[in-house]
Amino acid sequence: MNLIKTFLLLCLLASKFLVAQTPVDSLLAVTRISENDSVIANAYNKLTYEYQMINYDSSFYFANKALYHAKRSNSSIELSTSYKNLGRIYAGMDQVDFALEYLSQALQLDSIIGDKSGEGRTLMGIGNVYAYLGNISLSMNFTRKALKVFTDLSDTSGIHNAFVNLGINYLDKKDYDSALFCFDQSINIYGNISDPDVLAQHYLNLGDLYLDQGNDLIKALENLDMAAKYAKESNNQLILWWCILYKGKAYLELNDFKKAKSFIDECNLMLEKSGIGDYQNLYGLYSIFYTLDGDYENALHYTNLLMDTKDSLYSENAIKRTSEFQVLYTTMLKEDEIHLLKSEEEIQKLRTNLLFITVLLTVLLIIILIFILRQRMTKSKIEKQKLQEDLDQKNKVLANNALFLVQKNEMIVKIVEKLNVAFINLKPENQPVVKGIISDLELNLTNVTWKEFEMRFQQVHDTYYINIQNEFPDLSPGDLKLCALLRLNLSTKDIASITQKTPESVDVARSRLRKKLNIDKSINLVRFLMKY
Repeated sequence: MNLIKTFLLLCLLASKFLVAQTPVDSLLAVTRISENDSVIANAYNKLTYEYQMINYDSSFYFANKALYHAKRSNSSIELSTSYKNLGRIYAGMDQVDFALEYLSQALQLDSIIGDKSGEGRTLMGIGNVYAYLGNISLSMNFTRKALKVFTDLSDTSGIHNAFVNLGINYLDKKDYDSALFCFDQSINIYGNISDPDVLAQHYLNLGDLYLDQGNDLIKALENLDMAAKYAKESNNQLILWWCILYKGKAYLELNDFKKAKSFIDECNLMLEKSGIGDYQNLYGLYSIFYTLDGDYENALHYTNLLMDTKDSLYSENAIKRTSEFQVLYTTMLKEDEIHLLKSEEEIQKLRTNLLFITVLLTVLLIIILIFILRQRMTKSKIEKQKLQEDLDQKNKVLANNALFLVQKNEMIVKIVEKLNVAFINLKPENQPVVKGIISDLELNLTNVTWKEFEMRFQQVHDTYYINIQNEFPDLSPGDLKLCALLRLNLSTKDIASITQKTPESVDVARSRLRKKLNIDKSINLVRFLMKY
């Protein structure tokens, strides 16, 4: 749910970066005709905005084209806009490291050129990324800075967005009164507002608040009805999908299973027809519905679908999509190089003469010889760098897989808790079946998680255990498991979730490991383990 909220807010911010909306054909014509890199970068930045909700791949392609021409033109404004766009897109791709890197560059550039409005929106973008990472304190810190900037500028739109972000932050912290205050402030800043998109998002936030609070589900449904009304008016299918899903959840809380099922099925139909929505939240709600309805076979089916979706969506597809984007960007650069060479050849033809051709061939021969020589000298260095980059990429994927296993554990724990609550009210003849399901889930929780992680870890670091055992033969299997998790720079909380221990137990294990490795507190344990 937080991912969708973050994506919606980032798209809202993008509309503020690029205010003017020019027809796509006209913008594409500018990129073909103009020879001014600043003008071309501006057109590509606007195309990035135009395609953000139509075709994500095209939006990413245009953003990189804009960055390329912005760098060539030395236009600080277009360069800053390109950084913001790429930060927003990488956040939508779950590449938070890249997102923060680009947004930080945009913030630095905004400060240098004195673009206070751009600075405020960049601060908000960074706050959104930290919210997605679960660091609410940092998210609120950046958002409050943005709110101050917008207030000084009397920027109504910026103030509205900042209060919406703060409201979502407070909602994540379960501070419902503060969240409601921020949501109200976000809409009151406009006075009389008629924008259906803004109203749809506002009422969706209120519906989410009352639903999460749990003590006024009727009020939650009233706000969700209003959100759906404005979403239909603005043809915002994504907000409409979430309105319907939240209604299903509300009726489930009200024990009206028939209505709950109809809304959940409607979400499923929308997803199958248009691809708009989120399978993880849908499968999660289906699992809870069938658990409460006593249909444990379907409950287990959707739980397995949920876990499969989490694993495949965030690993294989994410890697594939990133690779496709890289190929797309490389192709883009080659096209620009070909275009540049053609232009140079046309100029050369006008000045061609025998002497010039002779000189040119001589120069080309020298360049080729130098190029061959440098290739031979740097081949081993390039191969080593490529191997290191491949290893870094595999480490990132492995760390992500570990975090996905954490999420899988947390989901299984929630399902088991639900089943344990339902177990008390079951007929005696049904209790053995449910008890067996609970045992299977707990076995999956304790055994499969680590086996799956260890298999993937050894695929990337096949000699890690051998290397560290050769130097420290007294390490136990538990010590080796902790070494592997620390090698990926996972937090104490994530390690505790994967190993089914308390954070305190993990801290004690780290201390014991330091003693066995014979290293003092001045040495960073994670960096030490990365040497192997």
